[in-house]
Amino acid sequence: MIDTIVGTDALALGVNFPVKNVIFAQLAKYYDGPISKNLFDQLAGRAGRKGFFDEGHVYYCSDFARFCEAGGYDTQDLFGEILEKSNEDVSIILTPNIKNILLDRTTIGEEAEFISRFSTIEVDVEETFGNISDMIDYIRNSAFEYEVDRIVYERFDDYDEDDYDYDEDNYDYDEDDYDYNEDEQSGEKEIYREELLAKKEEFLQNIARVYFDEYSPERNCKIFTEILCGIDPEEILQKYGMSGNFNDALQFRKYVKSLPKKYRKGLTKIDDRIREVDETAIDGFRGSVSVEEIIDELEQEGKLDGRSVMQVLKDHENMRGMSEQIDIIEEDLKMQKNMDWRFTNDKGR
Repeated sequence: MIDTIVGTDALALGVNFPVKNVIFAQLAKYYDGPISKNLFDQLAGRAGRKGFFDEGHVYYCSDFARFCEAGGYDTQDLFGEILEKSNEDVSIILTPNIKNILLDRTTIGEEAEFISRFSTIEVDVEETFGNISDMIDYIRNSAFEYEVDRIVYERFDDYDEDDYDYDEDNYDYDEDDYDYNEDEQSGEKEIYREELLAKKEEFLQNIARVYFDEYSPERNCKIFTEILCGIDPEEILQKYGMSGNFNDALQFRKYVKSLPKKYRKGLTKIDDRIREVDETAIDGFRGSVSVEEIIDELEQEGKLDGRSVMQVLKDHENMRGMSEQIDIIEEDLKMQKNMDWRFTNDKGR
């Protein structure tokens, strides 16, 4: 009933219908460059469906692609190169659900066990337990003071990247990184620091609620501390939402949308910034054609008459019947295997 579908690679990740041909008009992403061989196989693998199209075909679009291809790449060249590439190794390395630990929905021990059990590489439970414990300790006991000291240093022009240094793997916080000597500090600086430290209780009460799983513990604490301490939203947007990578902007938008309303002030402007780069990224372009117009066109082409619809339903029913028949055969084979096993054992006795 549908001749052609045009879409992004997302179409290959959750759509389940028979497709005869896959045609690539773009093989490089605007921000990441050429796609991987694994993604290419996932996309190309949509072509062909047993019972509908036993043979699928995969093409590239040479002339039209020059209007679509990203970054000056040539689609024809990329098509050939990707075909010759080997598939990338795939492994699963799980990370702890820090948000659920902070919300007491799970324990550090349970997360360490889960990571060790389901990662596809060997993971030491005790080492993982220690690493997660360091993360939680950093968030609850060190992060806020550390970020406040960074903000104070930035405010009074004493900030040095080399001073703001900690081991992210172990979350070691050394108070000597920010050595406050009262003889060297102005009263204004010390007052400002105390004002910010007064926000600590609010930080501890809300960090679990605002924790964003797609950010590291360090980034979560850094951004939320800046929000609490009244850093200009424009500065926060520039630092974390518009740092140059468009994917970062989209991710920051997700973070902002997950925040309680009281903490979003000024940050929702990220939507406008994203639209300036790509107006379809948020709202999408759905076109001006109505469903009724599409139906009318299909009817005029004879694709929505009773015969066509019945044929689709009949094919679907045949596929269901075939699936049910396969299930019956598999069950029969299992029973036969069990009978053979019992017969062999009986002869042995």
